[in-house]
Amino acid sequence: MKSDMIWITKSTMKYMTPEQISDRIKLNWPDSLVEIHDLTGTRDHYHAMVAAGIFEGKSVIEQHRLIYQIFEKE
Repeated sequence: MKSDMIWITKSTMKYMTPEQISDRIKLNWPDSLVEIHDLTGTRDHYHAMVAAGIFEGKSVIEQHRLIYQIFEKE
């Protein structure tokens, strides 16, 4: 499984808890391993480590777009 580290600051994720973000990613990609850390304690800047099979063969930018697409489904 390929993993990547991203910084999450997308407005649709603001004020979500790390658990909510992790749960949303795992709901879309059940095989994923996810770690989310709130960088400021204000729920508006996160550091995410995500390992998922869907990342195989994808560039870093493509991987980030895949993550952001999950949160645009609101």
